[in-house]
Formats: sequence, C-alpha cells, structure tokens
Amino acid sequence: MKVSISSRELEILRKSADGLTVQQIAHELNVSQQMITKIQKEILQRTGAVNLLKALQALAKKGFVLTE
Repeated sequence: MKVSISSRELEILRKSADGLTVQQIAHELNVSQQMITKIQKEILQRTGAVNLLKALQALAKKGFVLTE
C-alpha cells in the first residue's frame, strides 16, 4: 500500500514526535488546533494506525525518515 504524506503533514508528525501538544503545534504553525487534529486524524486513516506513534512506525517501515 502506498501512503502519500504532504510536507505539512510531515512537519506535524515531526513536531508530534518531538512531544509537542496539538496546542503547541497549532501555535508554532499559526493554524487552529482543530486543523492540527484534523490533519493528525487524516494521517491515522491513511496509515491505518491507531495512534501517531504507530503512524510514525508505519511510515518508517515504508522508508520515511523523520529528521531535522
């Protein structure tokens, strides 16, 4: 299964992996918390993961590398 992830989604995943809350991510990206939550849910749906950690693991298995 091919998973398409945008650069914005990767940015949100990176910040989530760094331990930032939805509120902190929204503030840093100057968007609403609802937008961050929506994007996170979309990532979960596309990866079939139950949480963001599992989504990150699924993407890593597919060759995605989340680095700064």
